[in-house]
Amino acid sequence: MLVEGEPGAGKTALLEEIARDAVRRVASVVRWARPDYASFMVARDAIRALPSEQFVCLLLDDADEVGGDCAALLTRLLDDESARPLLVLISARPPRRHFARTAVDLLAGGVPGIRLWLRGVSADAASGAQPAPSSATSSDARVAATAGNPAWLGAIQRGEASSDDPGPALTRAATELLASLDAGERAVVDLLAHADGALPTAVVGRALGGRFSVRSIRRSLGPLLEDGGLGLRLDSQLLRIVTREAVSTEDRREIHRTLAAATEGPQRSHHLLAALGPEGDASLADEFEQDGLAALKTGDWHAAALALARASRAHPQSDQRERLLLEAGCIIGLAEDLDLARQFGADVAALTRSPLRDVLLSGLTYFAGQFEQAIDTLSALLRATGDDELRGRGRALALVIISSARAIIGQTAAALDAGRAAAATPVPRSDPIRPLLRRVMWMQIASAEWANGHIVDALSITDRLLDADSGRLEHTDTLLLRGAIHFYGGRTLAAHDDLKRGDALADATMAVLRRRMSEHTVIDFHLGNWTQAQQRGLRTIAAGRRNGDLRGIAATEAVIAMIAAARGDDARADATLASAKAFAHRPSPFVALHVATADAWIARERMNPAAVLEALAPIRESSVADWSERIGLFAWRALHIGALIGVGRLNEADDECRHLTTLVSRRPAVPLVHGHPEWLAGRISAARGDVGRARAQFASARLLSLGTPYPSALVALSAASLEREAGRDDEANLHLDEALRIFHGLEASAAAVRTRQALEREKSFHLLSVRERHVARLAARGHTNETIASELVISVKTVEFHVARILRKLGHASRRDLWSARDTEPAGE
Repeated sequence: MLVEGEPGAGKTALLEEIARDAVRRVASVVRWARPDYASFMVARDAIRALPSEQFVCLLLDDADEVGGDCAALLTRLLDDESARPLLVLISARPPRRHFARTAVDLLAGGVPGIRLWLRGVSADAASGAQPAPSSATSSDARVAATAGNPAWLGAIQRGEASSDDPGPALTRAATELLASLDAGERAVVDLLAHADGALPTAVVGRALGGRFSVRSIRRSLGPLLEDGGLGLRLDSQLLRIVTREAVSTEDRREIHRTLAAATEGPQRSHHLLAALGPEGDASLADEFEQDGLAALKTGDWHAAALALARASRAHPQSDQRERLLLEAGCIIGLAEDLDLARQFGADVAALTRSPLRDVLLSGLTYFAGQFEQAIDTLSALLRATGDDELRGRGRALALVIISSARAIIGQTAAALDAGRAAAATPVPRSDPIRPLLRRVMWMQIASAEWANGHIVDALSITDRLLDADSGRLEHTDTLLLRGAIHFYGGRTLAAHDDLKRGDALADATMAVLRRRMSEHTVIDFHLGNWTQAQQRGLRTIAAGRRNGDLRGIAATEAVIAMIAAARGDDARADATLASAKAFAHRPSPFVALHVATADAWIARERMNPAAVLEALAPIRESSVADWSERIGLFAWRALHIGALIGVGRLNEADDECRHLTTLVSRRPAVPLVHGHPEWLAGRISAARGDVGRARAQFASARLLSLGTPYPSALVALSAASLEREAGRDDEANLHLDEALRIFHGLEASAAAVRTRQALEREKSFHLLSVRERHVARLAARGHTNETIASELVISVKTVEFHVARILRKLGHASRRDLWSARDTEPAGE
């Protein structure tokens, strides 16, 4: 067995445990004490002194330090002792030297054995040790930077290095590791360190000119590599940094020329640009520009912006560099591509000052979440510059940014005004960015129309855009926006169709699509597609964090937190909700509403109405409440009304319920994803003892809640509670069965467990007589024997007799068990 890994990864501990297990199996352990020839001879003689049938375990730690002579002796020893049951345990760390390489060769040649790579410290383990205050890197980033090397990870946690800066100590350690490589190994490491992402194995083979096989690379450098499905790359970010810094400028250009010849597409462009000298290359710049314009026509905004930015860096003439960079900057801003904004933001800031440059810099302010500052800066710029100074593209772009920023902070009317002003700004047809600019502008206007409650106008715009976008990436973006408008406008079937079509076409690499996918996640949750919502949400969050684009993550995390709570994973629910709340300080009403609603939903799931009221208080006391009514997102009010019923404030709940009913009557198609007012009215009637009215209201609510599974289950639970109180056990059980079926379908295990307990308790009540059931129900509510006697007009002795029989028939030890059964009341009751 060969175990490889970084120092401290646990190799020695693993081998020692295996050796102890071998001793328990009557093996003799022979240790190769030191990695030298003399120690090997001692170990070999010790083996030969044992009976030929004796099971032997040979243990060697740090085999990477053993020389080639000992490696040859190991091969001979295996041949000589082939008749003996022999287990050889070897550990090695990268880079693998002679002896460990021999072990790999033996395994590859057919010698029975196992090869393990211990990857070092995991992200979960790293998160247990907090980094120094100077280091703000996450555990995932620290492990990615060090490939789990405990020594390197410790340096980051002590503040001696970071994920992007190895510092002196780690630089020395990595440099020593590089120096230990032979020429061929170093050539491979240099290539991988300068590669633009993972290199497919075929590309590695071409770049190396056939000097090494990919198999030999994996055998030689395996522990240093991340060998995934996309190809090979160096496992440690810090090792990549040190390797690149150790290469001279001319050697670096030669490496990139080699990689450019072996790659194609965006990777080839990256390496061609990196291989350029300071003199530039006009023909290469023209090639990049044509690639960018072609990508722009297909709707691939990221590729278009990247190609034009590369053209700017490649062009030898300063005026052309500035023109190309401004075009790239406009596309980056319109596409809201944070990744490219970070890459080329400094280039834009270094341009000669101009109104268009100032617009782009304000876009960076917008990207940073400083929406009011972006609005103020751009508004001042528009007032200070005339049409000749800031015209066409620049003026329209400024108005689009203002419109988007105002929409985010809830200034919906002003957002619509800015969008319409952008539409009225003439942009020459010869401008290559005009189609993208006008498309983004009309998408913004559609969103603003929706935010102002103009559903028909919003849908009219998206319909026109879809006709124009056919066959382009933007088509998906528009489909997902129209799907959201359809859903919150009450057109559920149309929404489902749009979202399904958009999902099939979605390219989550586009920043705007990642945010649309966040909206899709929320809608999936409300439609009862919880597993799909969770999977989509996790993908959306991973893509956003990978690209540093955290917009839309709060709503997605809110959904995942609710699903986790419903499925009984309280720890995950609390952690994910806390992460979502970290975004709640942002001025976006969408973020505030999603997070507060999730907080209240989880509190309702945990049967804590006071916590529901506390979670929703910031929404009710702010302008978000009025805004939510205009846009049709007033379903959260059902959570508030239910909590008022839960704490006994029935008159307030009645007033709020009438208000919600009025809102629904004005927009009857709006999906009431947290409960219909008819259900809430039934709960109020039940609380006031009006059983007949409550029964009729619950029957109506069941029909009105079709299409929203979780609210349908809550209606069934309320109906079961009502029928149970009325002594109609068979009807109560039918309602509980219906709720249980829905919860099972959603995999809402926490609610399912409570419902199953209630159902089992109800079914066990069939063992009781009619009088015993009455007594049991009152006892379950906590009534004393005296109160029960007074209620049923019987003696206290008779109550005591009934309670004793009830406990015996139900298998309960005391009446406290009846109270516990009462505590299984389902969520929302």
